[in-house]
Amino acid sequence: AMSRRVLRLLFAQRAKACRAAFAGAGAVAGAGAVAACYWSPPSSSHPAASPFGETLLARSAKVLACEEAAPAPAESEYSVDDVLRASKDLWEATDGLVMLFTNNVADGGPPAGRPVKCFRSPRNIAPPAAAAEGNSSAPPPLPSSSPYDWCDRLWIPTNVYSKKVGELNRNPRCSLGAYDAYGNYFVLQGAVVSKVSVESGTYYRGITEGIWAEHGDHLKDFFQGEPAGGRFVLLEFVPTKLTVISTKWELASERNNWRPAEIERAGASASSGGCSRWRFWSKREEGGPAGGGGGEWRHASGKHYSEKRLRQLRGGYDIKGQPLQR
Repeated sequence: AMSRRVLRLLFAQRAKACRAAFAGAGAVAGAGAVAACYWSPPSSSHPAASPFGETLLARSAKVLACEEAAPAPAESEYSVDDVLRASKDLWEATDGLVMLFTNNVADGGPPAGRPVKCFRSPRNIAPPAAAAEGNSSAPPPLPSSSPYDWCDRLWIPTNVYSKKVGELNRNPRCSLGAYDAYGNYFVLQGAVVSKVSVESGTYYRGITEGIWAEHGDHLKDFFQGEPAGGRFVLLEFVPTKLTVISTKWELASERNNWRPAEIERAGASASSGGCSRWRFWSKREEGGPAGGGGGEWRHASGKHYSEKRLRQLRGGYDIKGQPLQR
């Protein structure tokens, strides 16, 4: 008879082979598979299972059950800086080209979208105190403490007579979005709080002239004789929420996650800057920054992603697409 030590060695070798062959199977099915490596039903050439064979079956089931009970992979954590950095990286990769989505409320049609360029505030243009511009009711925008914050407010050059301006006059709430072929995207939700030009006061004149100094080679193809003419304006967009999925920076990029990385501005409102849904806003003639937005970026509340909804979104699978244990 074989010694118990030899049997243990055989058990260890065969258990390793069986676990590899039946990885992913249920604990009961896996236990049966392991037992099949050691024990066959009684026959003329094989006597009935011995108590030792039954012990092997029980041990096999226990081993595989412990392996199958491993917790499902958790969602990766991210910081506010992670989200800002990933979105800034994509914005730079697209050279500032994004899609602008407006609410086409004039004829009750669907939201309208078109590609636009959006620019950051020019370098060395600090917002003055509002009172210095004769506009004490509008506080200047607050600087962000994040080194990656690129979207405190953005500037969209356009023609004052364009269709998008008419739509934003009726409803200033809008979104900017960008996407690439590698699974990276961002969406900025917010509002256009004013449209400005070189005639809109010292601060906005500095913004306009600074953007022309940095991007004039692109702009002059569309605005001949500008920015001094009457057609060119900048739409001042203040974001209130930022949504990101990034495979490059590994943010919410698992194949079955269905929950993007989101941050929002504390105390921000989509109708910032005095623009209500139905109130016409005209080209800003004088004054300092329109305000709006402000506040630090923080993690979004996540109220739209309850545990129940995430289970529905992900079906019977974990965030990596593997079946969950029942």
